[in-house]
Amino acid sequence: YWRDIGTRDSYYQANLDLLDENSEFNLYDKTWPVRTYHEQYPPNKVLKMKLKEDVVVDSILSGGCVVEGGSVKHSVLSPNVTICEQAKVEDRILNLEAILKFAEIVSHKKSDTVSIGSAVVVCKKGQKDEQTFYIVGSEEVDMSAGKISNKSPLGMSLLGKTKGDVTECETPNGKVEYKIVNVK
Repeated sequence: YWRDIGTRDSYYQANLDLLDENSEFNLYDKTWPVRTYHEQYPPNKVLKMKLKEDVVVDSILSGGCVVEGGSVKHSVLSPNVTICEQAKVEDRILNLEAILKFAEIVSHKKSDTVSIGSAVVVCKKGQKDEQTFYIVGSEEVDMSAGKISNKSPLGMSLLGKTKGDVTECETPNGKVEYKIVNVK
């Protein structure tokens, strides 16, 4: 078995391939053991929960993971990840010692000011076409869906602005000016 994991997408896909029932690479094949060093962690723990849906489905949890009330579906969790109440992890690889214990669930409130969760309609200077961007946290970025990070150059330049404002964003090709057409 060999798989190129030289890009983030290929690394992600290689990890998710391990979740397939008929995966070409079987971590549990006793005729071809995986030999590696790893820290010793406490065993995984899934606590009683009052959920009507499945809690952990088609996922791999490394040592020390704790699921305390959220759900994990089709994901790979590295050591010491804690999933807390109301957290939903789906199609993700949490490859850091991520602790969602202190995550804050934020409901986006309608506002005229750009913030995380806003849909922002902009028009680039010198163009007529409008683009809509959704300001999200860095874990939710999906350029194909127009979801940009609040920490990206454009995201940072839009935060705190309102409809009608003009903002400037530094790009590899120089500064680009955007006019905010609407904030949803």
